Amino acid sequence: MKKIVFVIILFQVLTSCWSEKRNFLGTDIELWEDTEVWNFARCISEGQFEKAEQLILQNHINVDYREPKFGETLLSWAVLNDKEEAVIFLVDHGANPNSHNTYNGVSPIIEAAGGFSSIEILRYLLLHGGNPNDHVNEYETLTHGHSIKTPLIAAAFISLEKTKMLIEAGGDANFAVEPGYTAFCQASLGIKKDVLEYLLLNCKIDFKKTYIVTLDTGDTLHLKELIEKDKVAYQQDSITIKRILAYLDEHFQNAR
Repeated sequence: MKKIVFVIILFQVLTSCWSEKRNFLGTDIELWEDTEVWNFARCISEGQFEKAEQLILQNHINVDYREPKFGETLLSWAVLNDKEEAVIFLVDHGANPNSHNTYNGVSPIIEAAGGFSSIEILRYLLLHGGNPNDHVNEYETLTHGHSIKTPLIAAAFISLEKTKMLIEAGGDANFAVEPGYTAFCQASLGIKKDVLEYLLLNCKIDFKKTYIVTLDTGDTLHLKELIEKDKVAYQQDSITIKRILAYLDEHFQNAR
């Protein structure tokens, strides 16, 4: 009887460990555990870059090796964990800022634009081949649907500084992977008034290309209507919103 109980407990422990391993997030370096690049991945995570370089030379490491769960590269891990030195090392050794994962097609440049990593990481990726208009293509085979973000669309939700950087790098503010879902739309969803004003007044975007189709009624809502429907969130008494509404009032009729 004791043996049976011991076996059951051992099975539960092993099952628990296996389950925890299966539940790793994209920020966990353990995603590369039990892969051929595990020692290299640990060196990157621990900042042992001299040793990492030796492993590249000795074992011909593929710096864009994908972990098996999300199909992420180590550059994505470094971006998500705000590891600037790791980002620089990987990029300098050939890591691709535009490499799409196999989960939803998001790349390191999109993660850098839309996440909370340093703006210097985004700057470095842009200076070393990062595409400000990178996006997943329809023909890519993914395990969890296709992302509809570009770096600019991702940045517009959280940061005026990153948005400006991407525009200056050639980001197309009028582009949408999915119709209506532009950077301007993302800024409106994040209620980023400074980004809205910048895109509208400084970049002179074509806001006719930005809209949201409601799930319940199927109505097409443009920014002016969104502001009017959510007066509390948009704080219509703010100077920024007043400038935005004045601009929309002037141009809205011709945009319909």
